[in-house]
Amino acid sequence: MRASGVGLGLAAVLTGVPAVTQAQAPKVARVREVVRVVKKTTGPQGRLVDAPIDTPIQQGERVRTGGRSAVGVRFPDMSILRLGELSELVVTSADRRQARLLRGQVVMDFRAPGRISGGNAIAAVRGTKVHFQVNEETGEAEVRCYEGRVFVSSEDNPVAAGSPTALTATTLVDPNLIDATEDWRGGEIRFVDGPLNGQRRQVTAFDPATGTVTFAPAVPVPAPGAPVSGYVLAQKPGADVVELGRNTGTTVPRNGGPRPAYRVPNENFAYIQRTPYFQQMEDGTQNYVLPGTATHEDIQDREFPFRRAIRDSTEDDNQFFCDFGPGDSPGKFGLRGFRGLGAQSSQRQPIFLAQNTQLPSPERIFQPQVLTRAPAVEAGKNQVWRFEPFAIGTNDDDVLGTRLRYQAVSGDIYTEIGYRYQLLNGQSEHDLSEAFFEVKGKYGKLTAGRQHLFLGPANNTRTGTLLDLESSDTILYELPIKGRFRQMGGYVIDSDVFRDGGFSGGFLRGQAPVGLGYAGYSALFNREEETSIGWSVDGAHPIKKNVLDVYGEAGIDSHNRQIYTAGFYVPWFYHQHKLDVFVEYARREDVEERATLRVRRSLGGGLLAIAFLDQRLGSNHLVGGGGILWSRAFR
Repeated sequence: MRASGVGLGLAAVLTGVPAVTQAQAPKVARVREVVRVVKKTTGPQGRLVDAPIDTPIQQGERVRTGGRSAVGVRFPDMSILRLGELSELVVTSADRRQARLLRGQVVMDFRAPGRISGGNAIAAVRGTKVHFQVNEETGEAEVRCYEGRVFVSSEDNPVAAGSPTALTATTLVDPNLIDATEDWRGGEIRFVDGPLNGQRRQVTAFDPATGTVTFAPAVPVPAPGAPVSGYVLAQKPGADVVELGRNTGTTVPRNGGPRPAYRVPNENFAYIQRTPYFQQMEDGTQNYVLPGTATHEDIQDREFPFRRAIRDSTEDDNQFFCDFGPGDSPGKFGLRGFRGLGAQSSQRQPIFLAQNTQLPSPERIFQPQVLTRAPAVEAGKNQVWRFEPFAIGTNDDDVLGTRLRYQAVSGDIYTEIGYRYQLLNGQSEHDLSEAFFEVKGKYGKLTAGRQHLFLGPANNTRTGTLLDLESSDTILYELPIKGRFRQMGGYVIDSDVFRDGGFSGGFLRGQAPVGLGYAGYSALFNREEETSIGWSVDGAHPIKKNVLDVYGEAGIDSHNRQIYTAGFYVPWFYHQHKLDVFVEYARREDVEERATLRVRRSLGGGLLAIAFLDQRLGSNHLVGGGGILWSRAFR
């Protein structure tokens, strides 16, 4: 160790460059969570390279994600930024938790005050969990706060928030302001809680070397032991700064200041999604496969009308069953009286720190005053209607139909109700396609009602799977295990509510990360006495990362029939051309083997196109076709 120190000193003397010790080395952020395609630049203007676990992110470097991808970037103090798909971010300061979002979305979980900007918005974060999203086309930024407090302004009015470690009548000291690049002189300091709540003063001096802000006129000195008075700094006195509390949000247009706050779903169901991307991530984990993941299940769930129409048009058994309520048929489970839970109680009313855009006189600005609350918060974005018409044509059948869904979030409860109409070969079918609620919290997740469960990696057909639960009346509980580990169990009242012959009984499902993919198991306990316990094991793994995935399932069903599924997915097509390609083989004893190809592509504007081939290997019957589905959301 001593020789190393002498060597460093000698090198400094010979080169004329001051020696830098390890303690003096600049702090960096690091990649700690990877989902599929993640890149970073080598230097602020360098080329893009892969960014696996523990890749350092220097100040000024960019991090970028591909489609259906995500990355977690951890700061030295363990605060973390989780970027969603097709997002790009610049780390502007690792030690002060500052970044700029160029496009896409990021969820921040801060251990200390930080700041993020993007579009025309800048957010000073005093809380913990914050969602920041930038619309690349419109330039509009949206900020959502799930926990803590966030202060949002337009980018031409930089803001910073924190709590002082020392406070006098005319100064405050905050170590988080040390080496700040902004010159806060001439700006405004606003005290937002504690005994000085509501006081505003002019900043007369700022020392970035010590993090000291000097202001005038003097404020009353808080008594010893009084609560700490948090503050917000704003460069433009009198400009609008919106405070967000728990589960509230605001938007900032390309030109203009932040708009009035509104209520938003909590982080468990962010953007009315049952499985937000950031809930699938955990420190030190990486995943490079799509089949069988929560993301894949969400895709299949959204495409359910398409999948059901393809199944109906390619299988011989097209029996239909419609169940609108209890008692219509033995063993069927209906739901009545569901109401969307769209309203959400307020836990903290957002505050407008200023409500006018014109600068008032200095006397008016800097005199002590109490902040006033804004008018009633705007209606929340906690519910949505989805209209989803579709059409499919094959060499056997033609299908036309539509689905109408209502989705809502209230606190930790998600509710979904759906109605599906389908015209198959001139015969109309209609049903209550979804009717369930989901409760998610620290004790796990409980889902009950009519729902779609796509357990395991199979994509094209359910022939070779143990649990054919596309449309089931089920009660399911999932343990609160973080990251990519999943363990669930439940009871199936009817595994196929639209046809006769579905099973009922209990089931277990578990899944764990293995290498860059995963492995899982399923067990089925059919309540029929003459059947045995069914089981299967499954898994998916990349052959080449982000180029080719393989997956499969094998086991014995509850009627002692062997089942097999094997397939591959080509993510390279998706990342290059937004094209999903699945090739799959499936077999169940006493049932014809199948080889299938399915190709799908998003066309933008809510349009999705699908083409498929289905070959039954025990005959010469080949079914091919394609179709289109359009999804439109109404709030």
